[in-house]
Amino acid sequence: MAERLGSAAGGILGLLELVTEHREAVEFELLTAGFGIADIGTMNLSWVEFRTLARRWQARPHNAVAEAIAGHTLWTVGEQLLAMVLDAVNLQSYVIQRVNGNRSARRPKPLPRPWDEKPVSYGKGALPLDQIDGWIQSTYHADVDQIDEWIDSLEDGE
Repeated sequence: MAERLGSAAGGILGLLELVTEHREAVEFELLTAGFGIADIGTMNLSWVEFRTLARRWQARPHNAVAEAIAGHTLWTVGEQLLAMVLDAVNLQSYVIQRVNGNRSARRPKPLPRPWDEKPVSYGKGALPLDQIDGWIQSTYHADVDQIDEWIDSLEDGE
């Protein structure tokens, strides 16, 4: 009897999980292939055929399912190489400028990749404590005393 490896569902359960988690992307790719969600597991599209499609989708860049799973746009090898060439050309230009005495030249930043984490920032700094009440009133159109009462009721378990 075959056993499943790890905690990931395999076979039909794994395919159902794929459809559940990424329904819109799966539906889009099925529609482009001439099928619909309702065709899965029927004479029109057997489970084996659906598995084959799903495996190919995950391996192909610019594919809705692969991008939904990865959480970002997938680049082809050519696109990745082109970005590396651009980064190298920009760096070479910077080095030439510095060697020729341009001290104001700034080191270039690499071309952002879709998989790079973007820094998150909130606001421009801390709000002074004496201005917080005014900010709450202007932002939420609520009286600070009402908010304090609401917080106290949550803490008391009401």
